[in-house]
Amino acid sequence: MLTRHHTGLAKAKQVADFARIVVEGGESIMLVGWHRDVYDVWNERLADLNPLMYTGLESTARKNANKKAFMNGESKILILSLRSGEGLDGLQFHCSTMIFGELDWSPGVHHQCIGRLDRDGQTEPVTAIFLVVDEGSDPPIMEVLGLKASQASAIVDPTLGVQAVHSDDSHMKKLVDRYLKKRGGRHTVAVPAAPTQLELSA
Repeated sequence: MLTRHHTGLAKAKQVADFARIVVEGGESIMLVGWHRDVYDVWNERLADLNPLMYTGLESTARKNANKKAFMNGESKILILSLRSGEGLDGLQFHCSTMIFGELDWSPGVHHQCIGRLDRDGQTEPVTAIFLVVDEGSDPPIMEVLGLKASQASAIVDPTLGVQAVHSDDSHMKKLVDRYLKKRGGRHTVAVPAAPTQLELSA
């Protein structure tokens, strides 16, 4: 538990910086995490972008107000807790990009978070980006997530066998190209082969 906390804090600034790149590229995003002091780092580093909160500590009224403000374009960042958002709907009409700055131990939790955007009414491809580091708690959590996902698929459909996971980097390339054009940088970029798992140095 402590290592997971320290890992979230160690990469919090880099996660915020990556979120800024995506937002300044023109996207609205949901930024997902777990620890309150990680949110504090994100809020401080992204203060000029007015991030809004939808976590376990806000009242129902505050959550609803922040959701409305996000959908009205008052901010392009909605910070969501991994285990908040029950009944949260409507965001699929405004947003298609989710960034996981911290991981949960359950793949089902990630699936539920992505489902806030990937549902009826969504007109864009949903991009889920998991920002991980190669030390700390991320590697063992990813191993557990893979095992649990494999076990779950075998229970749901025992005849399914091993399934290949495909990754489409076209949306990520568009995000990065748009950002670089705004910044006057290169107009072609190389995106990692698995854009949903980007490694950051802690």
